[in-house]
Amino acid sequence: MGQMTREDLNIHFAPDFREWFSWFSWTVVDGSSGLNPCVDDHKFLNSLRLPPLSTDPDRCEHAFVGNTIGQANGVYDTPIDLRFCDFTNEKLNLKGKSLTAALMSGAKFDGADMTEVVMSKAYAVGASFIGTDFTNAVIDRVNFGKANLKGAIFKNTVLSGSTFEGAELQDVVFDDTIIGYIDLQKLCVNTTINPDSRVELGCR
Repeated sequence: MGQMTREDLNIHFAPDFREWFSWFSWTVVDGSSGLNPCVDDHKFLNSLRLPPLSTDPDRCEHAFVGNTIGQANGVYDTPIDLRFCDFTNEKLNLKGKSLTAALMSGAKFDGADMTEVVMSKAYAVGASFIGTDFTNAVIDRVNFGKANLKGAIFKNTVLSGSTFEGAELQDVVFDDTIIGYIDLQKLCVNTTINPDSRVELGCR
């Protein structure tokens, strides 16, 4: 599967990056807008228009700092736009960072050390994580649609609420992964998961 382009992701312009992100984090996901809180977050997100690509020349380097107040509920102090950034074989600067609600579409994290990272509510459609180490990471409610995760390591990783529709999952290590029963059923539908990994997950 090739790397996704800006055209593939259908990026549209929005009035303001921070305003859009703040609205999504608080209004859509947390249900404070009066919308039905039972609506699938990822399906709703897919129907939204993404904000324009950040014009900050240092936007990719923001991943090395992360959100200093980032939390699992999606709170952040700085919106992080990592779309199309290249972190291939990054072994030092991503470990333990908070990338809450980060936009990661089309980015490359192949061979990166992302142990203990917090990626709650990140949008990683079409991103590449070949051989990425997510040991002890919190990766809940992340959209990995059409992402390439071949050989990624999810050891003692929280994956609750994350979706993998159309993702490449060959040779992925699922060791003591924390995932809910419904989420597991959705994950097991993916036919690219190796037989050994299916047994490890408990797929039927």
